[in-house]
Order: sequence, then C-alpha cells, then structure tokens
Amino acid sequence: MKHIFVINPSAGDGEAEREFLPAIIQAANAAGILYEIHITSGSMDAERFSREKCLEDGPVRLYACGGDGTLNEVANGIYGHDNAELAVIPAGTGNDFVKTFKNSHYFTDLDRQIKGKPVIIDLLKYNGRFGVNVCNAGFDSAVANRIEKLKRYPLLHGKTSYIAGIFLEFFKKMGNCLEVTIDDSETYTGNFLLFAAGIGSYYGGGFHALPLASRSRGEMDLCLVRKFGRLKFLSMISDYKAGRHVEKLKFKELVIYRKCRKVTVKSEKPFLFSADGETNLKKEVCIEVVPRAIRLSLPEGCEMGLENE
Repeated sequence: MKHIFVINPSAGDGEAEREFLPAIIQAANAAGILYEIHITSGSMDAERFSREKCLEDGPVRLYACGGDGTLNEVANGIYGHDNAELAVIPAGTGNDFVKTFKNSHYFTDLDRQIKGKPVIIDLLKYNGRFGVNVCNAGFDSAVANRIEKLKRYPLLHGKTSYIAGIFLEFFKKMGNCLEVTIDDSETYTGNFLLFAAGIGSYYGGGFHALPLASRSRGEMDLCLVRKFGRLKFLSMISDYKAGRHVEKLKFKELVIYRKCRKVTVKSEKPFLFSADGETNLKKEVCIEVVPRAIRLSLPEGCEMGLENE
C-alpha cells in the first residue's frame, strides 16, 4: 500500500506543515513504507489531488493533514474508489471529527497511524457534495463565517478567534426562518436559532450538539433549537456545548431532536450553511446519509466511540 500525506500548509496557523512534515518523514522512513507528501496549493487542491491518486494502480491510503475542511476535500476526492482509504491527522483549529473516537489522541501518533486498520463509515451527501461530520445553520454558522474573517488579523487565531466570533455575533440579529422537512414526512416551520444534522457529535470547535450520533448506522441525528432571548441563550450555551440539551427537561420546548435519513432545509432568504466548517449562503439544502460509503483508517489502538456502538 502507498501512503500519501496531504498537508494543508495554512491549517492550525501553519502547524500542519511546521510540526507534522518533519515528523511524517521520520515516521515513514522508520516504518520503511512507500510514501508521498503533497503540500496543497489552495482551495479544492486536496480534493483534486486525492482523486487523481486514486486513479493510479494499487491500494492507497490518503492522510488528510489539516482541519476538518481538508478532511472534507480528501473524502470527496476518494469517494467511489474501492482501492482507497481515508486517514486523518488533525492539525486544524477545531478538529471536531476525531472527538467521537476512543483514544482520539492517537490520531496525532504517526507510528500508530501507519499501523492503522480500516473501518467502514457513513457519509453525508448535501447538494452534490459529501460531508464527514456535521452540517449546520444559524448562529453557529454565523460564528464560523465571522471566524474566517477574524483569522486575517495577526492576534486573532485559534481559541481567541472562536471567542471573538461568538462575542461579535451575539449582539447581531439571531435566528433564521426555516422550513425543515424530515424524511419527507415531518415538517417544522419557524424561527430557529440553531440547526445541526450529522453523523458526528461535535462541531464548531467542541460543541457537543449531536451526542447520540453514529457514523455507522445508516442514519443521522438532527437537532433544531427554536429562537429565544439572549439571556436565556447565555444560560443554555454551556449545556449545548456539553451535550446536555437533549436530556434536560428545561429545554424540552426549545429543542427538537430526531434520528433520520434525510433532511431538507428551505428559506425564502439566503442563510449561512456550514458543512464540516466550510460556510456558504444557501436558500435550500438537502442532506442525506450515504451508508457504508468510505473506508476510514483508524490508528492502532483507536476505536469508534460510544456514540457509534
């Protein structure tokens, strides 16, 4: 098998290239594997490169070394190629994808990565693209969009940019008027503060929005949070971040939580929609689960998390 490391040089304020590149070379040489390193040159380069490598003869494992956006591109590039495995070296700001796995710190252990074994996981499909984790809209998407702008400033990186993004969006108009249809049979219409649908549990740099989600059951979890006042929002945000919003009775009238296979979201006005951290304006989005879609290489000693059992 050929091991190909796809590194996003801008991920994690340059950490992906600065710290992982020499470690990758050392670990690969020590293991005596056939390997290649590709430094991406811009948006969608990881997807293009990964797709081209899958067309070559023989089995290949592509390591997405960057944030969840890099992972999304590599996954889109290898989807549909039976000779390919996806691996993840988290080097971004949030790294939400790996948080659902037991011994998730092994994802940065390159020796364990090289010895990894594949499992089969689901993907999300949304408007012709594939997602590996969570799609969302509302306040959190606005924060993600704001963070991308804040990262242009030298002092606003990492956790600082998340805090600043939340603070700035908190004082703007919150909520989106959405029509959300679940499995073509159940429809909710109203002003929603938060919308999240996915096969992973975490997004937005550690928000545990979908605590019951699974990557291997052929279904996704959906969480809708109705709009309410800012003071109540402040009292809820810590529970939402910790994944307690599903179980606490005080949120029963505010939170709609379902398991499903398809979700359609519509709005008369464009709304900010995020998929694996990448944000765009949409007026309609259809999200579906693609069961058993891709092979994911887990580092030696790493397992699917409790949510996925």
